[in-house]
Amino acid sequence: MSRFLAKRFAQSLLATSLFVALGAWAAAATYPTPDAATNAFVAALKAHDQPALARVLGDDWRTYIPTDGIDRADVDAFIADYDSAHKIVTVGDTNHLAVGSANWVLPIPLVKGASGWSFDTKAGHEEIIARQIGHNETSVPQALLAYYDAQRDYASSTHDQDTEPHYASKLISTPGRHDGLYWEAKDNAPESPLGPYFITPPTGGGYYGYHYRILTAQGPSAPGGAYNYMQGKVLANGFALIAWPVRYGETGVMTFEISHDGQIFAKNLGKDTEHAAAAINRFDPDSSWTEVQADTPTAGDTQ
Repeated sequence: MSRFLAKRFAQSLLATSLFVALGAWAAAATYPTPDAATNAFVAALKAHDQPALARVLGDDWRTYIPTDGIDRADVDAFIADYDSAHKIVTVGDTNHLAVGSANWVLPIPLVKGASGWSFDTKAGHEEIIARQIGHNETSVPQALLAYYDAQRDYASSTHDQDTEPHYASKLISTPGRHDGLYWEAKDNAPESPLGPYFITPPTGGGYYGYHYRILTAQGPSAPGGAYNYMQGKVLANGFALIAWPVRYGETGVMTFEISHDGQIFAKNLGKDTEHAAAAINRFDPDSSWTEVQADTPTAGDTQ
């Protein structure tokens, strides 16, 4: 996969949504053949020619190739993939540019109109979102397993002034304490079980496009039946975590859960996912939830 395009397309999803809402899709230039269109696209990238990119993709090209924070090394990586191998492939009813030895397919399709071939950025937006959802929904179960491992690691020893080991009831520790799964290591303190990217993702859009919250009880549908994980003020009898998409239909579709048994369950909570997830206060995967494996694609997985 092209590291440049995969990263930049993922970062531009919010801006893309704004363009869709406003209907601000400017016409892209037309070309006699798909090859001519892709040659113009790559030539503009090689020259770092923003006006040329606007002509090739339309005035909204920045939605897909942001100018802020773009790394020239990323552009060069894509160009190297293109120069090593590229071809036009048919995907459904459209043509796409495929680059590199892995034949990574550019999500913006080439379509033929009355005046020639052009990039269909609106259709590309939909494909970008589908790919991003697929990527997130494949990655989030791995994040849940990281949480599972971190809780077991945390409970393998005591922390602060505790006399008995227990699980962490917080993701982020209170400053100066080790009462959560992440803390800033200072003065030769041990590393925290979870790293900073899980807790404070750099993009501000959630970790792999998802929010996470610890659950402190389980319901009758969970293995072992219903009981409280809390023992007094500490999480001693078990643990669970729920993960739901930051923006339903854009960063994810499925909601995920894991408990101390290590099983991961998924469910589509629908368009009201934000409120539905907020109402879940215990791990209780009934028959409407589906068990998934960490490496199993879910609803939005795609190329």
